[in-house]
Amino acid sequence: MLNKSEMSPDDFAGYVAQNYPRWSRVVGRVTKVQRFGVFVEFDDGLQGLIRRREMAWDSEGDLENLAAPGQRIEVVVINFDQASQRLELSRRLVEHDPWQEFISSAQPGQTVQGQVVRVMPYGAFVELIPGVVGLVRVAEIAPWFVEQVEDVLWVGDHVQAEILSLDPHKRHVALSIKKHLKRLEREATQAAIAAYVGRETGGQLTLGERLGLTAEQLAQPAPAQQAQPLRRRDERILIVEDEQALADMMEKWLRKLGYRVDVVYSGDTGLERALATAYYLIFMDLNLPGLDGLEVTRQILAHRPASHIALMTGADLADEHGPAIESIDFVEVLLKPFTPQEVEALLERLEAGEQSRGAYVISQSQELAEEIGFFRRVAQVVEQGRGLVETLTHSLAELRSETKACAGAIFALDPVSHAVSLVAHTGVPLAFETYHHRLSESPVKDVILEQRVIWEKEAGGRGAARFRYLLPLLNFESCLGAPIKTNNGVQHGLFLFHPQPNFFSPSQLQHTLAMALVLGAAIERSQTEEMMRSFQQLFLVGQLSGGLAHEVNNKLASVEFHSNDLLQGFTRLEQEQPDLTKNFIYRELRRAAETIVAMNRSVMETARMFRTLIAGDESRPLQVNDVIKHTLRLMEPLARKHQVELQATLSPDLPRMLGVRVRLQQAFHNVILNAIQQIAAHRQEGGRVELRTEYRPEDSAYPLKIFIFDDGPGIHRQHFEQVFKLGFTTRRHEGTGLGLYITRGLIESMGGRIQVAESYILMGATFLIELPAFTEEATHD
Repeated sequence: MLNKSEMSPDDFAGYVAQNYPRWSRVVGRVTKVQRFGVFVEFDDGLQGLIRRREMAWDSEGDLENLAAPGQRIEVVVINFDQASQRLELSRRLVEHDPWQEFISSAQPGQTVQGQVVRVMPYGAFVELIPGVVGLVRVAEIAPWFVEQVEDVLWVGDHVQAEILSLDPHKRHVALSIKKHLKRLEREATQAAIAAYVGRETGGQLTLGERLGLTAEQLAQPAPAQQAQPLRRRDERILIVEDEQALADMMEKWLRKLGYRVDVVYSGDTGLERALATAYYLIFMDLNLPGLDGLEVTRQILAHRPASHIALMTGADLADEHGPAIESIDFVEVLLKPFTPQEVEALLERLEAGEQSRGAYVISQSQELAEEIGFFRRVAQVVEQGRGLVETLTHSLAELRSETKACAGAIFALDPVSHAVSLVAHTGVPLAFETYHHRLSESPVKDVILEQRVIWEKEAGGRGAARFRYLLPLLNFESCLGAPIKTNNGVQHGLFLFHPQPNFFSPSQLQHTLAMALVLGAAIERSQTEEMMRSFQQLFLVGQLSGGLAHEVNNKLASVEFHSNDLLQGFTRLEQEQPDLTKNFIYRELRRAAETIVAMNRSVMETARMFRTLIAGDESRPLQVNDVIKHTLRLMEPLARKHQVELQATLSPDLPRMLGVRVRLQQAFHNVILNAIQQIAAHRQEGGRVELRTEYRPEDSAYPLKIFIFDDGPGIHRQHFEQVFKLGFTTRRHEGTGLGLYITRGLIESMGGRIQVAESYILMGATFLIELPAFTEEATHD
């Protein structure tokens, strides 16, 4: 039997190393089974411990079912703990040793991935496969200087790293995220250089070689488009529009269709002309100098009830004057910017004798009005006059006076960095500036993150280990701590201190818990007021943009008429002078004109998207791929500004889904915008955003999958759900915390769901949007 008392420390250490070398298999007898582990004694009397996690690969079961006192079991020696003079043992390594599997395929320079399981001041331990853990030292975390591991890596985060070295005997794996990132950067640079060289080589090719055409084919004239026959009409049309460029182009266009056209630029003149002459059709702008378009229309219809009047306006005024417009007997409402084709369609309906109005829907924004009214009522009820810090400090002083505490404090824990700040304090001074660095490892974390209530009677005695990072702030024995809860979670904790042991009574604890509820309401009120200020800014921007939209819509419509007229001019020239198509300069001019038309129509399509947002929210079958393509076109200028490449891999067999196009587009927009902003904030060299769609019919509930990946900083695993909460943002002083919160609401309103599917810190994140497929049954439902 081993007698440790007769051995020197060195002799004893030598005995253990010789008889119980690391990773050797030995047999011992179970002496005790506890909830946290199993104690084992060997034949020579040496003791050992099998921790719960080392009993089995599935460590969730009861240890009583895995071992019993008196049972002899085989174990593997992991380590020897000098402090307790006890062996650290593993039972699960007897069943299967993952190290043998790992070293058979792993080698230095190889890229591996894993999950952070422990963070220490010198680095982060990453579990690569169950039972194999590698170390990323702080200097190997990122290409830039990292002061503290927690600034970048948290427990639970997924990472990718390169193996620096392997020591199978010691079972050590050294990892480097920094080296992996630098290798990826080199590969990206090489790919960019190769692409650039390819473009330069392509620049030496002739035009025919680029297009795959021979010189003879290039010389052939372009096929002329069949000119549309001009209509010959004798009807008279009146245009009442204060935007002269738009009015003049409409006049020119209608004259080419064979109509006689009069143009006026004010409501008073328009009324005078309309009453003096019986017009076949009147185009009436609503926003006119002098008499507005609505009043002019009413007076015309009062004297000439059979008049055909088409109203022209922007979506903002259409929404504002919805009931008034509905009360008028109009033939059509043309929402700016409109196209010549919309005007022609109206004329064709009138020629066919159709007197009914065109499809016209105006959203009265009742929900928005009710929401604004709600915020106003809340603002009237909530007490005004004190800021949040003053309110918290005043309330804390009242509580300290009531409980006779020597000091009171309200701490806040940053959800991103886990840094602790002192929000309010009263009573005995705290040495906060000197000792605040380790408070995230103190009971402050227990109260805020784990929402525990603390009632400590002897912090310097039996609670010394637990309070070791809080005690340096001031001398205390008794402590009360309560989480301050709001609808957005817990980010604050309320603490009271007193130097006397067993000082606080149950009654004082109840006072503290009640005050925590009051303070939660105060914090929530402050958050609501801040949100209201943000909404007010948005409303102001909306009002300003409404006026701007009116001007832009007029200009867009004018450009559309100009460009259509230009293309028709080209067509007539080609009919009259066919040889023009052989002229290179002429062909380039025509191509430029077609490009201008296409660009203007793209802008008009964007304007229609915003008009749809106002017009209504009717669900209809949608092609998700088409919505993605349009969203990417809208996001391209912003992405180009921040050097972010947008890519899409779209499944051709993706079925339709039932939803509101503008909602789905806004959801995609929000996720892509968030990705671009994160890349811009963390990667000076730019990055990329990739969208991929898949159809998985085996998932009957959500067969449509949309993956949105960005190579930004990644998302901490602890934030996978937090990012969708109202007000949560990692971009301090910039983000509003609304984008992804709104996105989840939009997706869920269409029967779908959104989540963070995957994230590797410093490598990027992937969002997954899942949507149901469209079926006829869903339509009937």
